[in-house]
Amino acid sequence: MLTKARKKMKKPSWMGEITWTQLLDYWESKEFKDISSQNKTNRASVRGGALHSTGRKSHPEIALGLVSFL
Repeated sequence: MLTKARKKMKKPSWMGEITWTQLLDYWESKEFKDISSQNKTNRASVRGGALHSTGRKSHPEIALGLVSFL
């Protein structure tokens, strides 16, 4: 929800002006840009980590599926 607001630079109707201004300041900060850049790199990486390959299944559904193999 906030990602869309940030990309469009348009304040959601439910958000106050002060909060919107603070978010804009945070999105322009070096701290946010560093974290954003690192996360972008991490998402693009194919090395290590956990790739989500189960689609829309919830964790309990996956666990039940694994139990059925026993």
